[in-house]
Amino acid sequence: DLVSRTLVEHFKAKGRPTPTGSPPETLTQVMSGQIEVGWGTAPYPKDISEGKARILARGNDAPKLAGLTTRVHAVNARFAEKSPQAVKSFLKAYNNTINAVYTDPKVQARAAALIKVQPDELKRIMNDMLPRPAFVMTKLSDIDASIAPAVATQALMAPPNDAQEA
Repeated sequence: DLVSRTLVEHFKAKGRPTPTGSPPETLTQVMSGQIEVGWGTAPYPKDISEGKARILARGNDAPKLAGLTTRVHAVNARFAEKSPQAVKSFLKAYNNTINAVYTDPKVQARAAALIKVQPDELKRIMNDMLPRPAFVMTKLSDIDASIAPAVATQALMAPPNDAQEA
């Protein structure tokens, strides 16, 4: 919803963001003419590679979204306090895995097989939709830009308090 609303605002479009569900549900609605524009994530559906649908915009097309943190790993405070080494080990393994996907051709081949795409399609997805900087884990950017719309659309009941942000 944040991405849709921000893209509509950025391009001064007349569209009205409408909840449509998951990417497969949204694609069905687009392809059947129930809605004109939908959202999706990588890997690309065949309808795009076959030219039946096309990508109009990406979230990063709106400057407000380009540096926004959109994915996080959360752990409850009790576990983090009780098992700091497990948290550190997970984060290190996650970062090493992401690095391998972006640098090791063997890992890229396995990743492509896992998501059922050809290796060249995986590289296009990584370059176009999931660039390596999107997975930086050492910096949270513009959290308020995510919180305000989440509260406005009732995805969050209220902004986090100081204890929740700590």
